[in-house]
Amino acid sequence: MDDLGANGEFGARNDRTRLRDGGPGGTYEKIEINPMNQDRLTRQLLNIRAAPRCGANTRAGGACKCPAIRGRKRCRIHGGLSPGAPRGEQNGNFRDGFWTCEAVQDRQWVKEMVERYTNGTDE
Repeated sequence: MDDLGANGEFGARNDRTRLRDGGPGGTYEKIEINPMNQDRLTRQLLNIRAAPRCGANTRAGGACKCPAIRGRKRCRIHGGLSPGAPRGEQNGNFRDGFWTCEAVQDRQWVKEMVERYTNGTDE
């Protein structure tokens, strides 16, 4: 098998055409690489430009122009990347539930009842 290129040089090949594997059937199709064809790049740029913007206030006083994270209103720099730690036992630092919302509310209620009782008996 000869590896002669278009110019008759050994080992040279035409860089403008390549073979694309058609799948498990073993069929190949010849595609042409055209650097002037910007359709895919133009489509990607339009998608990026159409993304919703962060809009957070920057230190300079203007609005942030970075694209917002999917499903959020802020960019990765201004807090859109993570929703925070998981709640409850899903958090690896969860121990006994002393600081859960229900436990805090229960303690506040008990404190109010004790204050009412002590204020009511002193009068």
